[in-house]
Amino acid sequence: MRTDPVNAVDAHTRVLVLATTFPRWRDDTEPAFVYYLSQLLAERGFEITVLVPHAPGAALKERLGLLDVIRFPYAWPRSTQRVCYDGGALPNLKRHWRARLQLPGFLCAQEHAIAHLLRTRSWDLVHAHWIVPQGFFAAVHCRRRHVPLILTAHAGDVFAMNHFAVRPFGSYALRHAASCTVNSNATVEAVLKLHAGSKVNLVPMGVDLSLFHPGVPDEELIRRHDLRGRTVLGVGRFAEKKGFAHLVSAARVLADQSPDFRLLLVGFGPEEPALRKQTADLDLSSVVVFAGRVNQRDLARYYRACQAFALPSVVLPSGDTEGQGVVLLEAMSSSVPVVASAVGGITDIVTDGVNGLLVPPGNPPALAGALSRILDDPRPARQLAEQGLATIAARFSWDRIANRFAELYRRHTRTDAT
Repeated sequence: MRTDPVNAVDAHTRVLVLATTFPRWRDDTEPAFVYYLSQLLAERGFEITVLVPHAPGAALKERLGLLDVIRFPYAWPRSTQRVCYDGGALPNLKRHWRARLQLPGFLCAQEHAIAHLLRTRSWDLVHAHWIVPQGFFAAVHCRRRHVPLILTAHAGDVFAMNHFAVRPFGSYALRHAASCTVNSNATVEAVLKLHAGSKVNLVPMGVDLSLFHPGVPDEELIRRHDLRGRTVLGVGRFAEKKGFAHLVSAARVLADQSPDFRLLLVGFGPEEPALRKQTADLDLSSVVVFAGRVNQRDLARYYRACQAFALPSVVLPSGDTEGQGVVLLEAMSSSVPVVASAVGGITDIVTDGVNGLLVPPGNPPALAGALSRILDDPRPARQLAEQGLATIAARFSWDRIANRFAELYRRHTRTDAT
């Protein structure tokens, strides 16, 4: 990755990053956007320590790239910890009784770990990913210690923040933060509804162009999954808001149109049993391929093996929906034409008919029709892919995004940093 020259101030700027989604070890399948951003900021000279929950099999402390990583345990024995990872905290809390029992201990352990680090070490800035819970805890203790706080909202933490018992905590965090970055215009609106006076900066997450880029399809992958040249890829957590059930329904239409059609699904999550049953009920067992968990390096090979990518997200009754769609960035940077629902932050990325196709959410016939347009006519599909790649290069490369965060860090660093 390219980096800019280190600013003289940055080398002495100590930043504590808080998150709940982070790689547990090298080449993990967990989303790595917090790692990528923090690593690039460390390459720009900031001294960064990341505090995240512990997970079974992970180190309590380690040096990961240029980052010092601390993982706080919250349940004993540690092998039973279930609140975070493997799909995220909210799905885990809905799915596992053990996670629900562990939630109070998790919150206490997180608050204690944040308070301890702020009390025992000197920090010039705290950056909390997700407003609740870690953003709230950080706001309380940063205010006491006079340390500037930057929040980053990733959409899911604000779209569904409608419960009267949760909203005050989010509002408090926003009220006492120096800045809150958001990943889309939809997230801007959600944050301002939570606290109208929020100091909002629209800075999306990025994509690693050194990893996700155009390339020759992987023949071994094609043989392994029996991909026959008309393959649609779907990537993400198998959760209701991702809309994969509508993509499977659309696959029935596409399979009827062509015997060489394949739907390749990469991911895992609570909806997987229902998706597998739907696949069997629609007689699509030979058409839909469940590839399971795939790490980032291998995921790049999957993008290059398909002819189209679909992100069929929907809006849940709670208001939760797609905040940005990082997988869209990965597909477009791999020069794959994309079809996505016109919801949430997706419309910040995809302009219908220019760099991809947009369809109404929850509409399998419209989804199938848009995918057919791409699969049936290579020339306009190639034009969409080329424009998609240009969009990513101009707006969403990690280098560009990291530069914007670095400027934000410099603007809000505590004035007595030396």
